[in-house]
Amino acid sequence: MTFLTGLVLCDTDQRARKVLASLGLTAGGIAVFSLIQFSMFPNILIVIEKHAYLDSLTAVFVNRNTAATFLGLGTLLMLTLVRDIARSYSNHPPGEPGRNVLLLRVWIYILLLSACFTALMLSRSRAGIFATFVAALIYFPWLVISWNNSRRHMRPTPRWRSILKLLSAMIFVVLLLSMFAGQAILRAQQRHLEDDDRFCILPGIWRAISDHWVTGTGLGTFRTVFSAYRDPACGIFGIFDRAHNFYLEGFLGLGILFPIAALIAFSVLASVFWRGLVQRRRLRHYVLLGLAATVLVALHATVDFSLQIPGFAVFFAAFLSAVVAISLGRNNGDAKRLYEGAAQQRTV
Repeated sequence: MTFLTGLVLCDTDQRARKVLASLGLTAGGIAVFSLIQFSMFPNILIVIEKHAYLDSLTAVFVNRNTAATFLGLGTLLMLTLVRDIARSYSNHPPGEPGRNVLLLRVWIYILLLSACFTALMLSRSRAGIFATFVAALIYFPWLVISWNNSRRHMRPTPRWRSILKLLSAMIFVVLLLSMFAGQAILRAQQRHLEDDDRFCILPGIWRAISDHWVTGTGLGTFRTVFSAYRDPACGIFGIFDRAHNFYLEGFLGLGILFPIAALIAFSVLASVFWRGLVQRRRLRHYVLLGLAATVLVALHATVDFSLQIPGFAVFFAAFLSAVVAISLGRNNGDAKRLYEGAAQQRTV
């Protein structure tokens, strides 16, 4: 319902960009609040006592992995807003009214971007940080290469210079990962994949799916059904109420219909983004933003359940509606023609 409502509201590029800006600023504000709370009241989650992940920043979520997915998406959004406002400032004539306001907005957006990135690092989520950097490797180099693409009278850029920019941007992203993701990297070194309970229970999940692959067991039944398939070698402590894999839990719950529906959904998104990359020019970076964010969420969903958390699912659905609307190129002219056509039919 959020996605469909977003498509109705984002009937123009301007409205879609306003939705994305609102989502980015919301993520930045939550990141600032989370940093203040984590530094001053690390044992408090909003207004209640925090019982899990006391050593990690979880923002407004209970689980640090969900927080990492949200903050990673917020980082990509704020990076886009910084790019747009910085270009507006650089193209604004010196001495013209409003230039100082643009400069102030540039610094505010940079601070919010830094807050999202810092909060992401403090989440200590290995998969969340890794998925965000994969998305950044897709998105950030293209932003660097296409910085001057929309300017008039642009001189053709030599191919070697574009390649140099691409490699430099990729190296910069890798350096950020190595410099600021130390805590997540340390967790990965101390706890190997074979020691992670999420991977230990995978064989049991596959056995449960093989027994119910046609019709599934029903949504919300994982906790009850999986207990009969749990391997004692995984330990007797803790209750797994989720599969920590969005796709496997969906397969177990809905049966063969779920992978079919997932493939259709990804195929539709891929075709929409491809259409946006081919047809859009000035706003092509929003199309690539949608692609990178979808890769982030889809990749992290293989080891986490962020899409099953309503708070994040609604946020991501609103984001998708805006980038899909931009990719489809629903501009003012199309909306006006549709309105005038409907009015003429009613008159006749």
